[in-house]
Amino acid sequence: MALSCCAIAREAHTYPDSCRASTLRNSAPSLDTPISGVRGAASDRCIGASTMARVTVINDSSEFIDLMRELVTSLGHQMTGLEAVHTSIEEVVRTKPDLLLVDLRLENTPQEVSGWELVILDKAHHDLLSVPVILCTADVWELKKRAKDLEQIADVHVRTKPFQIDDMSELIERLLKASQAKRRSVRAKAAISQIPVDGGPPGPPPLRR
Repeated sequence: MALSCCAIAREAHTYPDSCRASTLRNSAPSLDTPISGVRGAASDRCIGASTMARVTVINDSSEFIDLMRELVTSLGHQMTGLEAVHTSIEEVVRTKPDLLLVDLRLENTPQEVSGWELVILDKAHHDLLSVPVILCTADVWELKKRAKDLEQIADVHVRTKPFQIDDMSELIERLLKASQAKRRSVRAKAAISQIPVDGGPPGPPPLRR
């Protein structure tokens, strides 16, 4: 859903549907800035929660993309913004995301995918299957309509607009921390499977249950 304008309300720390453009309390760091050097209430609570990660935001509002870029980089992460109406699943894969943030309702034509369809495609793609998704929407009725479907899809987290900036920051860090821990576990298991057994060749990969 395209928004007329986007901002952060400094006093309430919320993302309202319409207000004058503003900025985060602190300027966003460059990608070379460690998260320990980021200041601000939200980022201070998240220091050490996760290392720098890649977040991909898919939305048809450039203002919302700019808002999320400021928020994500203030947490010490890299963000890629994709204009929704021109986004294909291949483009999403190329960003190599650790986390996806998708608007449920996108302004699309019949030839283009909606936000919901994009989530389905993401979860069906081998390279995106394990990537957590934050689904944003201001359309409560559409969300209720999709409630049963959402229960069937793993690792999709819903946030309604307007959302609390602190809440979104904490959710992003929590999902990135869990995602990074999962990848480390997978790499460790893969490395163990290559260790020779009793001086012989590497053993077979562990069975999946």
